[in-house]
Amino acid sequence: MVVIGDAVIDHILEVDHFPRPGMSMWGKDSGSRPGGKGLNRAVALARLNLDARLLAAIGDDDEGLEILGYLDSEHVDTSLIKVEALKRTPVTTVVTPADGDYSSIAIKKGRTRLTSSDLELAPIRHAITSAAAVVLTFEQSDNVIEKVLEIVGAVNDSSARSESPWVVVNVSPPRPPTQYMRDHLAVIDYLVGSSDDLARLRPDLPAGAVAEALLNDGVGTVCEIDRSQCTVHRRGLDAIEVDRFGTAVSNVAGAASAFSSALTSRLVKNARPAETADFVWATAAMATLIHRDAGAHPVESVPDGMPSEESIDEMVESTPVGDRRGPDADAATPPR
Repeated sequence: MVVIGDAVIDHILEVDHFPRPGMSMWGKDSGSRPGGKGLNRAVALARLNLDARLLAAIGDDDEGLEILGYLDSEHVDTSLIKVEALKRTPVTTVVTPADGDYSSIAIKKGRTRLTSSDLELAPIRHAITSAAAVVLTFEQSDNVIEKVLEIVGAVNDSSARSESPWVVVNVSPPRPPTQYMRDHLAVIDYLVGSSDDLARLRPDLPAGAVAEALLNDGVGTVCEIDRSQCTVHRRGLDAIEVDRFGTAVSNVAGAASAFSSALTSRLVKNARPAETADFVWATAAMATLIHRDAGAHPVESVPDGMPSEESIDEMVESTPVGDRRGPDADAATPPR
């Protein structure tokens, strides 16, 4: 598995709630830890007993060394990571209020980044084309995203489905795709994002029409994830609704990483397109992280909260259809 995304140092701040404009408040500095959407997904895949390789860019500073050491401890292959001399590693400030509805601010200016020319290097290109799955986040520049889709598209044009990688794309942080990306959306097997993320991909359309438009543009399946719920949109088929792991928390750091990685795990291990049980399992992975984070002792490091196969199985088995689980299981869930 090749994950293409960011590896950063998260500076974590805890607050009771987000301050209103012009308001000051006390907060708690919870320290700094490795993170980033790419790193989170690579760690999640490794915890699901898959060979995960992370393609990211870091500096040769202390933060970069900390990231490499952490990934090594989590059994993530770091051979594809670009370590750039005399450059600083990207950092992100993560603000986590008591209700779990986090926000983050990434700082990349003047720091190292992947470029489309990095993807032309023979070892990286080979890793992408020979991978069982490619997991891509929108943390990368337009040029990098375009290049990944181009490389995988060339494999698809020359290979049978069993020989080409599954492509799972997380549209976070969201932005409208370039025309080149839109021309290559058929490369994407599974596109994952919250309802807000998906709406921001096509601001020219009503929010409820975006998934259908993406499918018409060639995306295989659109997974809309909110709270611990998932709606699966497929062309010409009824939507699949997964809503059995109830929570009122709307946005927990790492939830999308847990979902995407669990879905990728099922695709690779089953060697077939995802079925309803696979989407339930991926949603359970997301719910496992959300409920753990909402517990009495929340996980302070985002990648440290990524669930194991055993914990996901336990969530599925202990929450039959029609049941609701978690500390807020009786709370009303707002309508979609």
